Amino acid sequence: DVGVASVTFTASTGCDSTVTTTTTLVSGYDIYFQETTCNPLDTGRVISSYKSTEGCDSIITTETILLPSDDVSVTASICAGATYEFNGLLIATSGTYGVTLTNSSGCDSTVTLTLSVDDIATATIDSTICFGETVSFGGTDYSYPGNYVDTITGQGCDTIVTLNLTVNPVHEIFEAAESCDPNDVGSETVTIATGEGCDSSTTTVTSLNDSYELEVYLTSCDAADTGIVVQTLLSVDDCDSVVRTITTLVESYDITLNETTCDPGQVSSTTVTFTSSTGCDSTVTTVVSLLPSYAVTVNAESCDPNDVGTSTQTLQASNGCDSVVTTITTLVNSYDIDVTATSCDPSDVGVASVTFTASTGCDSTVTTTTTLVSGYDIYFQETTCNPLDTGRV
Repeated sequence: DVGVASVTFTASTGCDSTVTTTTTLVSGYDIYFQETTCNPLDTGRVISSYKSTEGCDSIITTETILLPSDDVSVTASICAGATYEFNGLLIATSGTYGVTLTNSSGCDSTVTLTLSVDDIATATIDSTICFGETVSFGGTDYSYPGNYVDTITGQGCDTIVTLNLTVNPVHEIFEAAESCDPNDVGSETVTIATGEGCDSSTTTVTSLNDSYELEVYLTSCDAADTGIVVQTLLSVDDCDSVVRTITTLVESYDITLNETTCDPGQVSSTTVTFTSSTGCDSTVTTVVSLLPSYAVTVNAESCDPNDVGTSTQTLQASNGCDSVVTTITTLVNSYDIDVTATSCDPSDVGVASVTFTASTGCDSTVTTTTTLVSGYDIYFQETTCNPLDTGRV
């Protein structure tokens, strides 16, 4: 029917009129619908035919497509001791964890977490230094042996580093030496490297051993041994030493011992020869002499006439011998002494007798006769030029 058709006819006015009809095709509708679904069973294409309002056949195609369910896999790692937050949970253990969520399309989505827990890395450093040196570790200088720990933070997990520090000694050895040669005396230091790589020093101080010069004094009973003998010997220090031996003669003693006796029969002289402490023969002569027997006369005095006379006693003297003591006692007189005295006081005038014991121990009488002495009237006449000094005193 599509096309152009012209028809000529006479209008009511009596004129020819031309009617041109242009026919166009009315299409049937082909409608396409697209829908979505989270269920794979609902997916597919559905085609339907119907009459449009223009009376033409139309086709409606409905296609349902599947929305993605967003199955997400998450791989993560943490350091030992740390936690990972997943769906509101804090997880510290390695493993696989899943959760179902609704995505922006409204479909269920599964998120799977694969979590690994990494160990904290550790490292050990063995270091050796010499005494007096230092090693820098973790920003600190160390000079003493021990175990020191430092934590290094960077990408990934922390690394714990342990320093095992060994300090080798530096040996300072002092040795004493001796020598007989003065040229060897002094101090010498030698520095050497030990097996640990540290310098060590040995200081040798050499002192001088004395060369002894000894004098030995000996004695002898034989005159042929006397004199000086010089010997050069090797001492315990291996140095030459001089020993001078001086030998002198020890005399043989001739000793005389004097003894006494009260018995005339024991008077004698005896000689004995023996070896003295010096090893020489010595002679001891003992001479025994007679002690005297004393005859002593003692003169004594007494105030008592009955004691007057002579008496004899035999006593033992300090030397142990008998001695005779003769005592002659004489009479000591009793003294009668007259003393003449004077006094100015008439009451003292008279005779007074006093009896006392004299120095001889006998009673003696002292008679004192006191006479009166007259008082004197003496007149002095003096002169003066001052009228104030005149007068009688």
